[in-house]
This record gives sequence, C-alpha cells and structure tokens, in this order.
Amino acid sequence: MAISCYKIEQNLTKISEEKSKNKFRPYIEYIYFPHFKNLTPFTRIDLNFPITVLVGANGTNKSSILKALEACCPNVSLGNRWFSTHIDPIRHKPNLPCFVYGYTVEKNGIENDAQVLYVKTYRKDDPDYWETGKFTAKYQMTPLPTDSATLKFWGLDKQRWSKIKKPKPIYLTFRESISAFDKFYYYGDSNPGKFNVKERRATIRRYSRVLNDVINKGTEKLIYRQKPRVTENSSLSEQGLEYVSYILGTNYTEIKLVKHTFYNCEGYTCKFIRNSINYSEAFAGSGEYAVIRIVKEILDAKPFTLILLDEPEVSLHPGAQEKLLEFIVEQTLRKKLQTVIASHSPSFVRKLPDESIKVLINDPISDQTKVIKQSCSSSEAFHYIGEPIPTKTTFIVEDILAKELVQYALHDAEKYIKENIDLKYYGGGAFDILNNSGISSALENSKNLFIFLDGDQKKIDLPESESLTRTQLLEVESLLNKFAGGELLIPKDSNENEETIIKRNIQLLDWFKNHVFYLPTELNPEGFIWTKSDSPIKNTLIEESDVDNEKVDFKLKFRKLSMQLYPDTTDLTSSEIFTIQRLLLNGIPKEDPDLKNISISITSAFSQANK
Repeated sequence: MAISCYKIEQNLTKISEEKSKNKFRPYIEYIYFPHFKNLTPFTRIDLNFPITVLVGANGTNKSSILKALEACCPNVSLGNRWFSTHIDPIRHKPNLPCFVYGYTVEKNGIENDAQVLYVKTYRKDDPDYWETGKFTAKYQMTPLPTDSATLKFWGLDKQRWSKIKKPKPIYLTFRESISAFDKFYYYGDSNPGKFNVKERRATIRRYSRVLNDVINKGTEKLIYRQKPRVTENSSLSEQGLEYVSYILGTNYTEIKLVKHTFYNCEGYTCKFIRNSINYSEAFAGSGEYAVIRIVKEILDAKPFTLILLDEPEVSLHPGAQEKLLEFIVEQTLRKKLQTVIASHSPSFVRKLPDESIKVLINDPISDQTKVIKQSCSSSEAFHYIGEPIPTKTTFIVEDILAKELVQYALHDAEKYIKENIDLKYYGGGAFDILNNSGISSALENSKNLFIFLDGDQKKIDLPESESLTRTQLLEVESLLNKFAGGELLIPKDSNENEETIIKRNIQLLDWFKNHVFYLPTELNPEGFIWTKSDSPIKNTLIEESDVDNEKVDFKLKFRKLSMQLYPDTTDLTSSEIFTIQRLLLNGIPKEDPDLKNISISITSAFSQANK
C-alpha cells in the first residue's frame, strides 16, 4: 500500500468526515476528573477529533491524563502505572481518586450515552485496586435509566456501564522508546550491580556474540543459561521501512528487531542496514530508534486502537517531527485509530485543526493544572509553548508578571517596535524554555526569537565560539548544560563525525549567546518590582524588615500584602495578587536605570533581528 503521509491536509479533512459518520466508534468522547492527581477538580477534556494533542509545559499532568486514558480500555488497570508508596502515597481522603469518561454505545440500532466511573477503592489486600463504580451524583454523572426493562436491555443490572470495548491500547513513552542498550549503558536501570562503565561494556561484549547469532539466524525463542532470553525476533516490514525512511530522510533496506533480556531488562535491540552501512542501535541516534518503535507499534495495532504517545518528539529534529505527525495522521485515518499525544513541540501542533489542541497550564496560586483551551488555533497554542509569530520578533519570558514588567519598561519605545514585537510567557520555567524553544530555535537558526529570563536564573556567561579550541568546541554541550542548569535534549544523527558535531555546537553556542539574556539584577520579577517600587501600598504590609534581599521570598510578600488588602477574601486568587503586583509595578519610577536597561535590551535585540 502506497504511503500518503505528505497529504496531511487531505487526510485531516477525511478524518473529520469519517468522524462525523461515526466511523471511529467505539470512541472515547470525553474524560473528566472529579478528583485526580494535581488536576483542578472536574477538569474535562473533550476528545472531539480522533487526534488530540495535549499542549503544556512540564508538570501540567499530561502524562497522568494519558495513563488515565489507557485505563479506559478493557483489562488495563491504572494501578500498574500509578501506585502508592511511602514516598508518594495516594490519599483516599477527603476524596477518592477517580475519573469519568463517556462513549456512545449502540445496540439493535439504538444509541445511548455510556458513562463510566473509574475509581480507586481502598483494599488491604490490594492497595492499588481500581474498579468501575456505580452512578454517583456528586461526580456530576448522567443518571441511569430507572425502569428495569431498559436497565436489562443495556446490561446495567449492576448500576454501572462497562468499559468501552476497544483493543489493547498502545502507550509509548520516552522510557519505552529507548533500546535495551541505552537502558543498560546510559540509564542504569537494568542491573543495580553494574555501576562501573567498564563492567557495563564487558557485559555488552559478553552477550554480543550470542545476540548477533540470534539476529542473523532469526531465532524467535531462546533459553540461555536456564533463563528465557529472547521473546521476539522480527524484521520491519517493507511498508515499515518505507515509513521510517520517509520520516528520517534516509534509505533503510533492512531493520531487524529482537526483544530480549540479555542486559537483565526487557528491551529491543535493532540491527540496521542503510545506504550499505550495517550497525546496531548502540551506534544509532536515540530518535532513530524511537521512530522505529513508534512506526512498528502503530503498524501492528488493530483497527480502533487507542494510541497514546508521551512526547514522541524527544530527540527528533523538527523536520522529522513533522513527518512523524504526517505518518500518525495517515494511520489514524486508515485504521480508524484514536490518538492522543502529550507534547510541547510546535511541530505537533502547527498542522492540526483547532479542535485537536487542548492547552493545559499550571495555576501559580492553587498549584493545580487546568485546561484553559478545549479548542484553539495553532497560533494560540504557540503562545503557551513559546513558538514565535512568523511576522514579528518574539520575546519569551517566564511568566505573566515578567511580561507585564517588560511592557512597562517599553513605555517610551518607538511605536513601530511595540507593534512588531510579540511578548510571550511560558509557564514551564527557565530550563524548559531553553530546552524546548531554545534548542529548536537554535537548530533552525531562528533570527526573530529571543529568550528573556529572570535575573535569578543566570548561572554562567557563555564564551565566544571563536575563542574556543577544537577540543572545547567538541564539549560545548556540557557548557550549555551548565548554562541551562540541566541536561538539554539535543537531537543528534547517528554516526556523527567530529566536523558535524563542531558545526552544530558552534551554531548552538552562538545562538544561545546572542539570543538569551536576563532581566537586570539578580532578582525575579516579584523582587525587582517590590524593591524598586515607590508605591505607598507596600508599606501597609505588617512584618519584620528585610535585611538580605537574596533570602526574601517576594512572592510570599505579595501574597501577604494581597491578603491584607483583601481581608474579606477567604480564597485568594491569582488575579487578585496580580492586581496588587501591577499596582506596585506602576510605582517604579520611569527613569529607573534597570528599567531603562530592559528597554535597551529589547530594542537592541529587535534591531539585531530586523537588520
């Protein structure tokens, strides 16, 4: 069957048409969460298009929602993914963890709206037990029929709907999309005793001969040293090779996959042949292996399967991300799949219809996740994931208060500059901004995007690339990790030579040095505003005086001040605190030198982007 990935617009239109004809049933129409993890009570997600993308920064419960959706299917328990420990206990009081989902059931030509409650109940013998529950009014469920004949017709003798009848779901995370070699060698979760890299290399060598024989002979089952070691041995189909070649932009002639436990963990080893080069996943890029797993799993999926992908863009170049989405769209249409993707990649948003995109944010006051958009354009979603508006120069800041501060600082900037800059805030924090928007923009050498972080986030100054030796240029990734305060995920190709690495590292270093800068002072926006404001309002705060600004929690100061100014409010909201913050912001003298430095930084960057 010829691939038609490139026809994404036509395929999306056909999906919409087929959905309107109910061709995707059995289909999960919606899911909501009366009490579940860190989601705002009764958070609801409408799955009104067969491909849904959950867009949000890290920490917005995207993975938790995927796990809940997986448990909507028969013979899947959420207890396998989310279980209680002493470190992370699951509380049963004051509310039981639960969620509700709906689907349309049909019998003898009659349709009905089925609604399933899935709840964690306390059992001494099984602390991770989940079950479908009876109709419960407090969870805002639709009442069941009352007459016995109707109850019997729909099989509702136990006062509950059964789970939706769908095939076994496919749930792929980054952790499940890494090879046996990577699990053992890099992540250390396969053998607690093999901490030494030399020992790990020895283990890999010890089993490489027998593993190579398994691959070459096509051995499907193997007992080795009285242990079952091989459970699957297959070659990717011709169709699979065609898809992988299309997505990764290279010609694969053979890909063999062996599922084994030679490294004391269950995982896949791959053998690749492309452009006459023969190599294993040990020398492949992590993105290369991830694409193969995703393609294989989706091609093997039964029609109507629920596909759940947790950040499939990890380690993939933006171009490959777009082609992977094209493949997912095509297969969703062909096999009537229901696909839900958790992502913060613009490439998984840009071409999808508005109804596909669900935007989640973390409320800074309640510290809970909420859905703020059930349907929005890709440009709206870009606002939350830090993607630039093409015709403007975009500046990404960390939160709405930083955005307000920058806008205030630009009071005397030229009108042309104000009209042609786009200030965006990204709720994921400084590292997430650098890791997501920063890396992708640097690799694309984006000229019109800049990152403006809080002053307290600055860690080191980056050097000029011209000043570094060849050895230092090869080690730029380590330098950027120190700069970002974490391990950046930089997409890499397999079998890179030193010249390729140096070229990429120079581009990354130059972009980060010229496109990332910080608010003046070593304070966050709350501290900047509080210390510089002449507003008499802050003097109403009754507390001990501050000696050392570095030790002061200015966010707490604003909260306390807001509580004093709103004495009748029992449940203080983020908007009320934001109102007080803006009042103090307006009390900063316009001639403040640090305020002027913000304006100078913005206008200089704008000029740089528009030369």
